[in-house]
Amino acid sequence: SSFASNVEIGRVGGDNNMGFATGGTERMRIDSSGNLAIGRTAAHFSSGNGIHLTDDYYIGFGDGNGTRPDFQAGYNGTSLAFRCGTGADTDDIVFDTNGNIGIGVTPTDKLHIAGSVGEMKLKSSGAEIEFTRGASNILTASHPSGRLVFQTGGTNPRARIDSAGHFLVGKTSTSIVNAGSALFADGR
Repeated sequence: SSFASNVEIGRVGGDNNMGFATGGTERMRIDSSGNLAIGRTAAHFSSGNGIHLTDDYYIGFGDGNGTRPDFQAGYNGTSLAFRCGTGADTDDIVFDTNGNIGIGVTPTDKLHIAGSVGEMKLKSSGAEIEFTRGASNILTASHPSGRLVFQTGGTNPRARIDSAGHFLVGKTSTSIVNAGSALFADGR
C-alpha cells in the first residue's frame, strides 16, 4: 500500500508490515520480525533484531537547550558517532569501521585524542604512543626492538630505555665512546 494522506498508519510491503507516514511519505516501518526501520523502508540485520536508522539519523537523549538533545548517538556517514552537550552538532567520540576510536577528532590511529592544545595517539603499528602540540611531537615512546625512545622536536631522540633496561640520556648506545649519560640496570 502507498500513503496518500498527510498522516497515516497502514500495512506496507506485505500484510505483516506496519508503516507510519507523515506528509504522504513513509517515515517508519515495523516488519514482521519486529525490526524497526526509521527513515528507510527495511531494517537489515545479519542476525537478531533491532532498530535500523537511515544514514545521518541520530537518537537523542536529555532535555538539551531546546535546539538539540544533550546526548546523541548515530551514524555520521562513515562512523558511529556520539555528540555531547548542547552546542554545535559535532562528533565528540567516533568509532570507525577499522576499530579506531577518536575523542574530539576523527581517528587516524587505534586511539586518537585531540583537544585545543594538543593530541595523543596510541598507534597500532609498532606499539607507539605519541603526544603532540601543534606540528611538533612533544613525546614519542616506541621502538620496534623493544626500546622505549623519548623524542622531542619531531624525530630527535633525547632519552631511551633499551631492551636490557639501561636508561640512556643523550646517547644511543651503552658504548663508552658515545657522549651522554647512562644508568645501567645492574647498578653501574
